[in-house]
Amino acid sequence: MPNVDEAAKKWEEGLSERVGEAIQKRRTALGLTAQQLAERTRGLGYLVSRVAISKIEGNKRAGKLDVAELLVLAVALEVPPALLLYSSFPDDGVVELLPGYNAWPPAVIRWLCGESPLPVQVHAGDTIGDLNPANAGTELVGAFARLTQLGAELRKARFDAAQIDAASTPETAQSAKRLILDQEEQLAAVKREIAKHRDGAVGNFRRGLIRWLDSSYRRRSRRLK
Repeated sequence: MPNVDEAAKKWEEGLSERVGEAIQKRRTALGLTAQQLAERTRGLGYLVSRVAISKIEGNKRAGKLDVAELLVLAVALEVPPALLLYSSFPDDGVVELLPGYNAWPPAVIRWLCGESPLPVQVHAGDTIGDLNPANAGTELVGAFARLTQLGAELRKARFDAAQIDAASTPETAQSAKRLILDQEEQLAAVKREIAKHRDGAVGNFRRGLIRWLDSSYRRRSRRLK
């Protein structure tokens, strides 16, 4: 038999226990039986049986978690999957993110969403470790958020410019044009930043996301012109 790292196994079982407890608590809050929850997952196209749900909630799978089950159960329970993994959010305290690596729940949730790098490690006595650097993935997510915001601002600027009538001063019209040009330049710069991070992030999903964003933005822009 292969050697078992006891610390790693303890972490694995602790994680699956947390998830099981979170699923049971949420199911109870919704007034669902395990069978009713199973039927919800069937309706989503991926059945998690009543027996499987019982084993997950009771942590009777030797610490094993199925990603597909986690996602489907999160949808069926009407809760983000991150809150099944770390249900103590946003309370104070720490969670064991990795074996022997404790972190604050809000920071862990931001990391799971790609909004920040790996959270700092929290040691005994609430002392903290070094900050972890950003990476291509977190920078991509941040750039995407800025692109979305800039796109909204540009659409508003174009709408406002279209409302300027002949009675307005030339300075007003010129100011509106400068604002649009400035925002278009900012948008182009963020798109270049996204392109720079593409090869460092998560492959085809990322490329598809960028293509969808570009095409969606172009469609909205044409409608507003």
